[in-house]
Amino acid sequence: MAAVAAAAAAMTHSRVEGAGGEEEEEEEDEDIDMVGLSELKFDGVRFAYRRYECVESGLLQLSHLSQFVHLQRVLVAHNQISDLAPLSPLRQLCVLDASHNRLETFPGDWAVPDTLQQALLAHNQIREITQVPPTLHFLQTLDLSFNSLSTLPSLHALTALADLNVSH
Repeated sequence: MAAVAAAAAAMTHSRVEGAGGEEEEEEEDEDIDMVGLSELKFDGVRFAYRRYECVESGLLQLSHLSQFVHLQRVLVAHNQISDLAPLSPLRQLCVLDASHNRLETFPGDWAVPDTLQQALLAHNQIREITQVPPTLHFLQTLDLSFNSLSTLPSLHALTALADLNVSH
């Protein structure tokens, strides 16, 4: 529990869902906006956050998330994000909702984890898909609708892809 208290001490008004399901409001340091961290998991040694949700909050960047390497779900729709590269250390990420932001390329400089199953990137400004990572064997849903794509590279490496949306 000391690990949870130490992590909580570095936050400003976060809603943190504890192991027992109770929700507490805590004070944070104003340098890091960690509103939305939840789903605490104890692996026998330490606690790790598994979910981050910060929707419609004017969020500009994601660099504060790189330290939370166990995050599995990042929900940051309706913000001002233009770069996913800070998510590169999140090697267990399964779900990303970065729709309604300011992304211009995918994946760009983001080292997409091979665990990614769902990428929701609709309503951005994506003009090009720089390269489809061949390691995305588990990607089932890719939503690129309402972007500015003129071409789509080969997606044959995405063997689990069941839902592709590129409508406009």
